[in-house]
Amino acid sequence: MKKLQDQDIKLQNRTAHTIKTAPEVKKYIVIHLNDKEQVVAFPHATKHIEAFDHVQRQHPTAKAIAAGFYLYDDGALWAGGQSDTLNLVSREQDHELIKHHLANTDGQQISI
Repeated sequence: MKKLQDQDIKLQNRTAHTIKTAPEVKKYIVIHLNDKEQVVAFPHATKHIEAFDHVQRQHPTAKAIAAGFYLYDDGALWAGGQSDTLNLVSREQDHELIKHHLANTDGQQISI
C-alpha cells in the first residue's frame, strides 16, 4: 500500500510540473493618440467597440486604426484577425506594437 501511495505522489508531482494553463487569447486595438500609435489590450469577452468607447470617454481625440486578437505564450506572440464591431483589421506592424505594449517599456499604456 505504501508503494502505491508513493507512486501516486510521484505522479501528482510530475503532473503538477508538466501541466500549465493555456495562454489566454486577448483582443487589442491600435489607437492614434498624441501623435503616436499605441495598443489597448483587453479581455476576449469584451467587444472591441466597448473597449474603444471606454478609451474615447477618457481620450476623445483617440482614433482607432487597427484591431484584432493576440496570443502570447512563453515569449512567442501571434497577432491577427479583425474587429467586426469596429470594421478594422490587424496589420503586420501591430506585432511590434503589441510586443512593446507587453514589455511596457515607456509606462504610457492605456488600461481598460
